[in-house]
Formats: sequence, C-alpha cells, structure tokens
Amino acid sequence: MFLGGLGFCAVQGAIWLAIRPWSWPMFTVTTMTGIPLLLANRYWRKPKLAYELPDEFGAVDMLLTFASISATIFLFYLIRPHE
Repeated sequence: MFLGGLGFCAVQGAIWLAIRPWSWPMFTVTTMTGIPLLLANRYWRKPKLAYELPDEFGAVDMLLTFASISATIFLFYLIRPHE
C-alpha cells in the first residue's frame, strides 16, 4: 500500500509538472516519491500479478492502453479552465 501511495504521488506530480508552470516544490515532491518507487521496483524480486494475462495480450494491446491514457490526459489538458 505504501508503494502504491508513492506511485500515485509520483504520477500526479509528473502530470502536474507537464501541464502547469514549473514549480520547484512540486518537482521536489515528485523526485522524493519517484526515486524510492523506482528503487523498490528495481530490487523487488519476482513481482507477481494477482491475475493471469491472457495469452493473446501483446505489444499492440499495451500500445493501445498507453495511447488511451495519453489521449485522456491530453483531453483533460484541453478542457481545463484557462486563466
């Protein structure tokens, strides 16, 4: 649960830095949560999913998933109120 919280904060910080003006405090928060998450991911032995991926799940599916997430973030950027 702790790593999930770190990951959430790191992703939210990265999104914040991508769509808003630069902020050193937000960069610090993103870095301080992202580095432990990356280190834990590197040294975590044999992570297991709670479910089995289907045999036909491949690179195209992963690319479509990434494209969908990217398009959603871009749409949120477009519809946000401009100051």
